[in-house]
Amino acid sequence: MKIIHKDEALPVIKLKPESLEDLWYLSKLIKKNDAVEGRSERRFKVSGASRDSGEKKPVNLRIKTETVEFAESSNKLRITGTIEAGTPEEYAPKGDFHTLDVEPHKPIKIFKKLSAGEKKTLQDALQHSTHVKALVLLMDERKALAALIQTRGTKMLFEKESTASKRNVKEFEANRTKFYKELADALEMSEAEAIIVAGPGFEKNSFQTYLKEKHAKLMAKTTFDYVSSAEKSALKELLAKGAVAKAIGNRKQAEELAALEQLKASVAKNDGNSVYGPAEVEHALAAHAVERLLITDELLRSEESQHIMELAELDAVPVLAFNSDGEAGAEFSAFGVAAFLRFKMR
Repeated sequence: MKIIHKDEALPVIKLKPESLEDLWYLSKLIKKNDAVEGRSERRFKVSGASRDSGEKKPVNLRIKTETVEFAESSNKLRITGTIEAGTPEEYAPKGDFHTLDVEPHKPIKIFKKLSAGEKKTLQDALQHSTHVKALVLLMDERKALAALIQTRGTKMLFEKESTASKRNVKEFEANRTKFYKELADALEMSEAEAIIVAGPGFEKNSFQTYLKEKHAKLMAKTTFDYVSSAEKSALKELLAKGAVAKAIGNRKQAEELAALEQLKASVAKNDGNSVYGPAEVEHALAAHAVERLLITDELLRSEESQHIMELAELDAVPVLAFNSDGEAGAEFSAFGVAAFLRFKMR
């Protein structure tokens, strides 16, 4: 995510999403009745003509949001609402319904003062764009090539050829194991937060078995997928099906699950290292006792959480926002908000 322009006096913020993950963050940032503005197209038709007739015209529209839908399958964020203003005016009648399709690299303006919770969501998006790296390894029985995927582009890392040949039965397994070790060593050096191994056939499955047996830590952040070849062109195929976004999302889910299990263990032991519920968490924040704040994204967007978020902001407390649609988020919703403590308060 990139901030193109920000004016707190108006207030307005212009953002440019750079990835599918950024569209997900925008879906958490934009709420019903928010005014948003972006480029779109509207069909201009002659009076009396059929609905589908006429020419599509480019327009710039500001709409009052009714619904927000993250359509991951089509790589779009769909914002539907009523037109408040637009240019050219003849193609933007006020009060008409319209859907803005927001895609990566397509700027959008949001007209509102961001709450403390919304500032946190935006901060997460900005940090995500800077730090998250995904490594894609495309492989078949002859070779493997690796690329680093970041929001600012794709960087080819290496291409390696396998010396393993089934014609040489005696040395086949030894050469294949050597090839797998070279790949695993290279993956470990990459420091990527998420790894996707993809390719045609069964070679990726054999490599998966090797990682399970020899590199458990590496295996924990690796997912496997199918693509039609182990050529550079298959990167587009993998990106188009959302595999990279899903792999990075799984890392977030793992973080949420780990925090949830830690909280449940603390509550079960009644060890005094955690608190939950708005009143208890507010009290701990006021005492500067909070080490880490946990909150559902739904509560984060509500007015109810604003004082909590303001207190957390004052102490620069790290915040983990649970995705309410995920497995961990659904279970954590019973707590709503919780905190791990720097020191016990009883």
